[in-house]
Amino acid sequence: GTAMTATTLRAAGAALGLYMGSQFKHDNVMNTSTSYSAIYKQTHTKEYGLSTVGNDCKWQSTHRQSADVYTLDECIESFQYSQDAGQAFRGHNLCWGNDNPEWLTCGAANLEPSLCNYTSDELSGFLVDHINTVMPGVRAGVDGAAIYAWDVVNEAVDYHDNAWGLKTNTWYPAVHDYVDLAFTTARAADPDALLCYNDYDSDGLNGKSTAIYDMVADMVDRQIPIDCVGLQMHITVDDPPSRADVSDNMARLGKLGLVVHVTELDVVCEQCYDQDGNANSTALELEADVYGDMLGACLDNLGVCTSFETWGFTDLVTWEDAQQGTQAFPLPFDVDYNKKPAYDRMLGLLNSGALAAKAN
Repeated sequence: GTAMTATTLRAAGAALGLYMGSQFKHDNVMNTSTSYSAIYKQTHTKEYGLSTVGNDCKWQSTHRQSADVYTLDECIESFQYSQDAGQAFRGHNLCWGNDNPEWLTCGAANLEPSLCNYTSDELSGFLVDHINTVMPGVRAGVDGAAIYAWDVVNEAVDYHDNAWGLKTNTWYPAVHDYVDLAFTTARAADPDALLCYNDYDSDGLNGKSTAIYDMVADMVDRQIPIDCVGLQMHITVDDPPSRADVSDNMARLGKLGLVVHVTELDVVCEQCYDQDGNANSTALELEADVYGDMLGACLDNLGVCTSFETWGFTDLVTWEDAQQGTQAFPLPFDVDYNKKPAYDRMLGLLNSGALAAKAN
């Protein structure tokens, strides 16, 4: 018989046992009264088999008011959308040093300890209670449906005092073992979810990715429950990591018995369109090359790399515009929801991978 070629990223990934995913904005899928939101939701549902809501499962949304008041509604609504779309859902995230609520930080900046004068035991208690409330609470809000994975700890590692180590933040050094504590608590709170450590600038082989490898290898050695490492992959068309390095990094993590998720891929390409919106075909091909290389690294490691997700899907809605201070054009659909060369490159790679698998 003739092999059917898939026409969506979702179906093409599924044929290989790979989730193709995208982050989404809660308000854009909830409020479909505008035509803009309707096409946003329709495209996201059709094209992706996995999703993550951008902000609505973070502390600032779920636990914003006070230590003993939880506000899970937006996280639950986001998970419900994902369930209705037949998507796996990655919860993001349970513990981070950034964007924590005022009651927890008392005005401290990111990368600073809390100014609230909490004891280490009080902070530990807040973390444990948060994980024990949010993980089962969000599932309960969607009839107990399973959450595929959680980013349990996000962005804990950096370089300071001439060494790689844990960042100073809300949790560290006040709660010295907060990474272990978060993962151990999460396993008990939801034994069904994959538990992930997620970070940026650690996609290929470099000092940071090696520090993360060493940290998670040590956790595995000590039987701290961790299943997964998330590679955020916020990169640029001008200076991407190489396919070989990303592939090697994934492979070494796989040898620890972990799976790898690409979690937040976007490829900044300011030169992809001019100010009038005219396409620069050379730049768009380079962007497609980067997308192809990153997906290629994942396909080199099929079974280890099990989820491949972009941070959004249309250039119309991307955090990178604010990050770069100009239009960044980093995603596989353009501002009018047309498929860019990056989309076609990924679909082609997935379909040829599926054909090769059939031939074997």
